[in-house]
Amino acid sequence: MQLTAGYSAGQILGPLAVTPLLRDGYQQALVLAALVLRRGYPDQPGVTARDARRAAPARPRARR
Repeated sequence: MQLTAGYSAGQILGPLAVTPLLRDGYQQALVLAALVLRRGYPDQPGVTARDARRAAPARPRARR
């Protein structure tokens, strides 16, 4: 129930919050979204390409 309510609130408040920022394009709205996400997950480090390669499953070797 709480998850649904939180999602609903975001769907309603999100567009209202970013509409004034859309006059010059999407950059300011995207920066705001990034800041909100970063605030919501402050302990999560950024994932680098190196981390993504490490987490990817190894490809099977071709048979000869």
